[in-house]
Amino acid sequence: FETMGGSLALALASVSIALRRSPLQPVRPAAAAPLAHRLSTVVCATSGGKRRTSSAPGGITQKARERARARRVSTASHPAVGAAAARGASAAPAGSASAGPTRLADLPDFRGPGRLLKAARKAAATAPPSAVKGNVRKRAAKDAARKLEAFTSALSVPVKEQQRAFRAHLRALPPFEAALADLTLDSLVRRGGLPLSAVLQRHDEMRRAVVRTGKEAIAVAANASSAAEASAALEEGLAEVESVFEAEAEGLMLLIETAQTLRRLPRVETDAPVAVLVGMPNVGKSSIVSATSSG
Repeated sequence: FETMGGSLALALASVSIALRRSPLQPVRPAAAAPLAHRLSTVVCATSGGKRRTSSAPGGITQKARERARARRVSTASHPAVGAAAARGASAAPAGSASAGPTRLADLPDFRGPGRLLKAARKAAATAPPSAVKGNVRKRAAKDAARKLEAFTSALSVPVKEQQRAFRAHLRALPPFEAALADLTLDSLVRRGGLPLSAVLQRHDEMRRAVVRTGKEAIAVAANASSAAEASAALEEGLAEVESVFEAEAEGLMLLIETAQTLRRLPRVETDAPVAVLVGMPNVGKSSIVSATSSG
């Protein structure tokens, strides 16, 4: 398959959406109709091993529309976009469902380890003091526990929101860009990278390790037997949580690098006219493209 003035990867993504239902991302009829309408005859469904065509407006049969509507949110076991949707279908932030389609170029720019640590130290330093009066030990223990809780939350909560936003963004991609993301993520795996499911797992394991270490440090500080012991528990707890965060920071960087790779993909105008050249091998497709293309 070749396109005039377009790359092979974009042509494959176009054909995957326009000519058949992609196994990676179900065709959304409303989004696919403008492209399919420009093709005279579109292969739109496969049933029982027999390919069926439709020349109706939009190129989508009624049964195909019903199947696409029933499977609007893909939960396929594909290691890329399908996995993100399957693992995060219940974790979408409020309002994300009504936000409309997203674009790869608009993927969130996540904060790195250095920025998160800086914000966490500030949160611990500005944590409000305890309201306990009279008992110095209790006040010191509560203050230490509050600072540790603020430090841990400033590291773990943004990380959790990062993954939630990433999953929601992928689920809202239009079919063309979802297929393009699948092709790109598969290419990363073939070059030795981790599949998206493993990247998300490493990212979540890092967050869980920070939360677990923070809870243990908070418990030690809250049960300190003296003000001096509470102060020591605070210093040790902050150092331990920070050490775990830095040791597991690779999980954060993997997701940031994956998002950056997807964000740098060519920006595709899905409503622009598209020409798809389809034919048997050695019938002149390349010659036509070479003769008419300016690239």
